Amino acid sequence: MLEPLGILLAAAFTVASSVAAGRLLLDRIGLRLSRQERLLFSFATGSALLSLAVFVLAALRIARWETFLLLGGALLACSPRKCVSLRPPDLGEIRMTRV
Repeated sequence: MLEPLGILLAAAFTVASSVAAGRLLLDRIGLRLSRQERLLFSFATGSALLSLAVFVLAALRIARWETFLLLGGALLACSPRKCVSLRPPDLGEIRMTRV
């Protein structure tokens, strides 16, 4: 019964690590994006960076769960403290017009 819970937690940890890695990269290069674009591009670029890191760890023959936990924890610890907000975007600039 605990195995599915472990799988879900590992998947959530992987997604969080990917977003953290992507945020670090996007902050480093200084892109100015909206909140939705930032989350999407953080995940996409972070996934690519995390995939590269897994390849390097496997090539060095140190791809173990402890190493992945350490890498993900370091990414989460170093990521910017800007949390993703779940509130809807401000619609003050959008005006309804009659057709």
